[in-house]
Amino acid sequence: MNSTEYIQLQRQIAKNVKRLRKEKNLSQLDLALLSDCSRNQVSRIENCEVNPSLLFLTKLAESLNTTVLELISK
Repeated sequence: MNSTEYIQLQRQIAKNVKRLRKEKNLSQLDLALLSDCSRNQVSRIENCEVNPSLLFLTKLAESLNTTVLELISK
């Protein structure tokens, strides 16, 4: 995977997390509490400032009642 593809994947994850969070009427704090992290961490993921680990993607997916595959899909 080249750097452009990596950045696109990071943006897709951010977009999907934000979309799914809003569809479920969750605030960033709500999602953070469900995922056992800080609101700042959720914000940083949604703003492409950090790359979540696979373990954390799994926690997010569970909290959003979805799959890791959906979080990384276009």
